[in-house]
Amino acid sequence: MRSAMLARLCVDEDALALAASYGVGYILSGRLAECEGLQNAGASIGQDLCMPAVVTRQAMLELSGTTSEYARGRLAMGYARTELAQGYGPATRYVSLLGNVRDVLSGRASRPLCAKSTDDGEWSRLLRLHATVLGLCAGGELTSAFALLLDEPRRRSPKDLPSALACLDFSFLRCLMGEAATAEEEGELVGAREVIERCSPKRLSIYRKALESSASILMGRRESIEGLELAIARAGEYGDLLVEAALLVSGAVGDLGADSCSRAHVRATRAIELADAANSKYLASAARLVLLAARIAMGEKPPVQRKIVDLTPLDQLGVMLVKASHGERVRVGSMRGLSSKSFPRELLWALGLVATRCGPASAALRLSLPDSWSRALEAIPTPPVCVDERCRGDNLEGEIALDAAGYYRPPARRASVRLLGGLTVSVDGIAVPISRLGRRHAGELLCLLAMARGHRLRKHEALEAIWGDRDYVRGMQKLYECVSTLRSILGGRHDGMDPLVSNRTNGSLELNEELVSVDIDELRAELDGVFEQEGSDRFLLVHAARARRLYGGGAVVGAVPDVTGAYGRQARKLRRTYSDAMVSAASAALREGRPYMSSLFARSAIQEGGRSEDATEALVKALAMMGRFEEIREMWDEYARSGRRGGAAAEAASTFDRIFREALESRGDDETEGDRQPDK
Repeated sequence: MRSAMLARLCVDEDALALAASYGVGYILSGRLAECEGLQNAGASIGQDLCMPAVVTRQAMLELSGTTSEYARGRLAMGYARTELAQGYGPATRYVSLLGNVRDVLSGRASRPLCAKSTDDGEWSRLLRLHATVLGLCAGGELTSAFALLLDEPRRRSPKDLPSALACLDFSFLRCLMGEAATAEEEGELVGAREVIERCSPKRLSIYRKALESSASILMGRRESIEGLELAIARAGEYGDLLVEAALLVSGAVGDLGADSCSRAHVRATRAIELADAANSKYLASAARLVLLAARIAMGEKPPVQRKIVDLTPLDQLGVMLVKASHGERVRVGSMRGLSSKSFPRELLWALGLVATRCGPASAALRLSLPDSWSRALEAIPTPPVCVDERCRGDNLEGEIALDAAGYYRPPARRASVRLLGGLTVSVDGIAVPISRLGRRHAGELLCLLAMARGHRLRKHEALEAIWGDRDYVRGMQKLYECVSTLRSILGGRHDGMDPLVSNRTNGSLELNEELVSVDIDELRAELDGVFEQEGSDRFLLVHAARARRLYGGGAVVGAVPDVTGAYGRQARKLRRTYSDAMVSAASAALREGRPYMSSLFARSAIQEGGRSEDATEALVKALAMMGRFEEIREMWDEYARSGRRGGAAAEAASTFDRIFREALESRGDDETEGDRQPDK
């Protein structure tokens, strides 16, 4: 800073030489204007050929010069290598590391080439870290890059170019890993953007704007990138092949979301060429996956690739998508590098692409996804939307709330309540300890409200259901303490709204659906979708598969004393509805020629609704279509051992015997009901 002041006050050679020796420092600290002023002043008195000026000019070219410009500058510095080593070591070190970054982006190097030195300072370390992260990203090692930046303290205070690059690298990776940003991190991004804008307005700033939007595109939260064409053209002009390929892939994904499949096809094809030229197998695989998705979205049916041993995980996802488009069964267990137990978070964007943006093929693929993959897909947070893009031309700036970073974030439900498969509560993504739910019957009241239609309950009903107390006046104090505790658990007031609304006029309690989400609502919506889509088997199966994943064993039982039985009645009604939906789905799957899927739905119906005739018939038919006749025999044996009764039971027994016999006769078995004896 003092040298910059000196340069502005003095124009003699000594002052300019002193200031010029700090030229690279000006650039890295975000003072490009002072650096350009020194260069111009030095040129006017013949100082532009001195070594400090040469080094400074090369640093500027590494940041914002074309390929031919920085290549000529490197040649000039090579001629003066001995003189540079004598007195300009740190500055030339920074320039070499900036050159490494350009080499990685151009595809000429996959890792930093400069060896570590004992004289390296913080700027050298951060520039080396930036080059390393870029190399890891180009190789698809996003998790490793994320781990390198996670505990880097300098990214939390982006006051200069190296720390700003670390901050922006982490932000991009965080989004691709499906992580939500904290308020502090969003505030830090503001400072990082300002530094990048000052240091490299013609190159890095343009890349930054496009890449931030690209992260949202890849995660399926946006369909267009403002300034995409400019950024792609600038990357081509400056020879940054990896940036150009990455932007083309992101743009193609956005085109798929906007149903511009032909445009996506062209961009993905070009991205493959650039990724191969830059020796990035990961980007090439990503582009091939997008190209495949575009072809399927256009109605093509690419051939299924049977040999999948040597394929990358992205290529394997492409094979799964192609199989789904052909109506074939997709088995994750046969994939190398992908497991049904968990899904790699660094590939969440690719899973979202194949599972949501390829029309009927995506719908068919979602039916075969393991539960762990579906949960990973649903856990992706919504990235913030930039105010400029949200409000462009609509003048909505006064009508929306902005966060500290100047970004709009749609109001999110703070609390999430899950009754299916067990009671769990989370607030802002953090699980609430079960011990807190046991205080003053707060968990019991929450279960009653979550299960009730509309999540509304009369206060006297809550008193009677939890405490068995019909005296409303005497029980008010207990209910008041319970409500207060539950409000605290659900996060308290948020933007002037209560998560739990107490209405004194009609004496009711109600969960505020703007702040509290309940999984029962999602399940009921999917079950309604099953019955509404009867006649359209494909969409019926989509809703049924979602309902089956959500159900998870049904609503938790025993968490509420349930003196009045209201909770139990709602739980049993939900169970019956679920069982009926599974029977409908099993029949629809048979009509679609998908016996394995039908067997899954039928078993779920039998498990929750008992052995009904329709569910048993669907299961037996599905097993027969798959040739699993021994399993049908075992089912008949088990049913025969269970005993038969007279009256209606005898009539039902006759129906079940007919179902089993017809299935076995379809294979040619001639065993009749009279010959059938239960195994001893």
